[in-house]
Amino acid sequence: MSDLLHYLICNEVGTSAFLATLLDPQFNNTEVVQARAALANLLKRYGVEVSSPSPTAVHLEYLNIDLVAEWSPWTLLVENKVASASVTKGQLSSYYRTCLLQIERKEFLSDAPICFIYLTPTPNVGRAEFNSLKLARGKDKMIHIAWSEVLDCITPVVNTNASRTAWFLRAGADRVQEVIAAAKTACLQDDECRSRLQELMNNLKGQFQGSSEFEGLVFRRWSDKVREQLFAAGPGRTAYVGLYLSYNNTEFPTEASIKAAGDITFESASKCRARLRTIVASKNASEWAAILGVSSEQLRIDLTKGSISWRFSLPEMVEEDFIELAKKRLAVFSSVFASPMHETTENGKTQADVFEDAR
Repeated sequence: MSDLLHYLICNEVGTSAFLATLLDPQFNNTEVVQARAALANLLKRYGVEVSSPSPTAVHLEYLNIDLVAEWSPWTLLVENKVASASVTKGQLSSYYRTCLLQIERKEFLSDAPICFIYLTPTPNVGRAEFNSLKLARGKDKMIHIAWSEVLDCITPVVNTNASRTAWFLRAGADRVQEVIAAAKTACLQDDECRSRLQELMNNLKGQFQGSSEFEGLVFRRWSDKVREQLFAAGPGRTAYVGLYLSYNNTEFPTEASIKAAGDITFESASKCRARLRTIVASKNASEWAAILGVSSEQLRIDLTKGSISWRFSLPEMVEEDFIELAKKRLAVFSSVFASPMHETTENGKTQADVFEDAR
């Protein structure tokens, strides 16, 4: 039987089918009923209370949603991401809008309140995607549940019985654990880190933009294959100060803490590089380190690019402390290099060039 489960429960489709088996009212073995009651209690902890022992109907791949269950008084929409962290943008919102459109056309299952459940390997996976979902009706809800919570509900029930049904469910729960573990070896952690970093950078951008420490600067966020980037520039875009965090070396040991690795960099724009790199070359590494308040061993100067970088690999700290530290260091860099950053342009010339022409 375990060999059979190895192929039946091997991805999101298989794990969704396993969950559907637990919810479907046609399966009324004692262990399934108990597992279903445990899942109802889990929903209740999230403020979603059902009024019957089981759903009246369960549907797989309904309107592209992994699992839909009609469990009075709710219609549960379950998007299952057990095998891969969700980095798709707007997927949940798209599914939700489709359901509302079907309801408006009277083509959906019912007009019951919708509870959109985002089911992921850990609570951290897909947080940015989950937070992007905005509900349009006051009666609807959205909850983010980890698969570990679901398995914690099932395990006490199936481990206390030696029946065939209990054995089957126990084997199924073990197999889901294996799927999650296999997904982690397939770089799930990188995707999870990416999602957390994107959320963190959006938070930083919102806090920094318009702050008195960065007056006159505009913040932008950017992603590439290896890092998240948050950079600020003045009106002429002659130079930039950026915060860069590495996907591979930044970790989130807990829900509230971060071990950040990356750099804060001042860099000249290519159009001004020849002129502004003389600023960078005007002092040696020790002098710049003293001015910027960082260790000279962590400072990298690139005269070709006209850039100065503080390379950091920080110990674990709560995210609030990291945000304060990042703000402080960015403010120092922005202050030290305020003159080139705040230059404006006139017909492609910097203020300094316009002044020289006037002379």
